Amino acid sequence: MNDFKRKNFLKSFLSLLGATDIRWRNSDENKIFGTVIYPEVEQFEKTESGFEEQKFCWNMSEENVPSENVAKIVNVLKAHNFIDIDKITATPEEIFLKMENLDFSSFKTALDELLKVEVKMIDDGEETDSFFVHF
Repeated sequence: MNDFKRKNFLKSFLSLLGATDIRWRNSDENKIFGTVIYPEVEQFEKTESGFEEQKFCWNMSEENVPSENVAKIVNVLKAHNFIDIDKITATPEEIFLKMENLDFSSFKTALDELLKVEVKMIDDGEETDSFFVHF
């Protein structure tokens, strides 16, 4: 099974939220599983490795991965530090001004698509909280 588009998007999206690495576990036609690795933050318990791990599941097929324009927005958010944990700190207009080769209508469509991305965290074998971005 080809997971290229899902893995590529998740690497970008989860790195926006602070991930430093992803360990891929398995996938099927409609889901992909892995473990995201990110640096410890003060509110969590300290670990020997200095890193936190969170298992995740993305309920997404390869055919329905967000568009390339969504990935471009993610890259702009990262490049210009327009994110604070999971909150987008710039206005849509400020983000659009940093975009290249994208009309405003396509940008708005892609931004709406980004705001719908939800990657479920897995705790004790159950889908619990989510990784997502918001204003």
